[in-house]
Amino acid sequence: MGMSAFYGPADHEQNKQVLAHAADNGITLFDTADMYGDGANELLVGEFLRGRSEDSIVATKVGFRTDPERGKIVDNDPTYIRQACEASLRRLGVDTIDLYYLHRRNPDVPIEDSVGTMRDLLQEGKIRNIGLSEVNAATLDAACAVTPIAALQIEYSLTERSAERELIPAARAHDVAVVAYSPLGRGLLTGRFADESHFASDDFRPKVHPRLHGDNLAANMAIVERFGAIAAELGLPKSSVALAWLLSRGDDIVPIPGTRSIAYLQQNIDAASVHLSPDVLADIEDVFHHDAIVGSRYDEAGLAFLDH
Repeated sequence: MGMSAFYGPADHEQNKQVLAHAADNGITLFDTADMYGDGANELLVGEFLRGRSEDSIVATKVGFRTDPERGKIVDNDPTYIRQACEASLRRLGVDTIDLYYLHRRNPDVPIEDSVGTMRDLLQEGKIRNIGLSEVNAATLDAACAVTPIAALQIEYSLTERSAERELIPAARAHDVAVVAYSPLGRGLLTGRFADESHFASDDFRPKVHPRLHGDNLAANMAIVERFGAIAAELGLPKSSVALAWLLSRGDDIVPIPGTRSIAYLQQNIDAASVHLSPDVLADIEDVFHHDAIVGSRYDEAGLAFLDH
């Protein structure tokens, strides 16, 4: 996502180098969406994957679109899902999308209609697996009654653990993998943002994520400093420890950290070989209990798209 939208200016050639480093070092899952740069990210991923697609799993999403009068809206209409799927196939340059997510749910459209259309796309060979993103447990239950759901993408990290209460148990009850986006707390867990001046002027994060703004950011950075002491004792970057913690939560947890830097990418890759002892996990739990982080994860407008 950050290679094409939301996180400030990006370098196309550098992005391709980062993607190549990922593929050359064992990364096989590449996650994009049609709304990331209004299709630009799918074009980037498609360009990169030419000649590599047999070794890669491509995930993309449908659901957000821009309405001339209303701005960004969630569209789950079956006709639109079909149109968006065809457009994503063209941009990605593939015959079949490996994993196709409903990016957000519009509660005015029955989930049975939306995933029913996605089931039809699967039967037609347009997609291989169906995913949902940021739905509630009841919606996941209803969707699984229509068709097998392969993955549930949710925000999950040391800074955002609300999914542990209902969503992750619901996913496990249906044998649905949990794909954790923003596994580094939108950069908070890296410790790089001491204050808002460290964000680029066109970086959306402090504008729409209250926990990355003002007094909330200062309070949360104090928590991250405590976490940093644990990582320092291990001789590891905070990001590697944060990802290792997620991986320790179960084989069904799949973090998808994003980066535009080869150095940070390598830290993320290295996390896969980090083992955290029970004592270290307990220390981390003391720092990041469920109510530790200050501020909501989205602003009011963003929250309106969640938990449907």
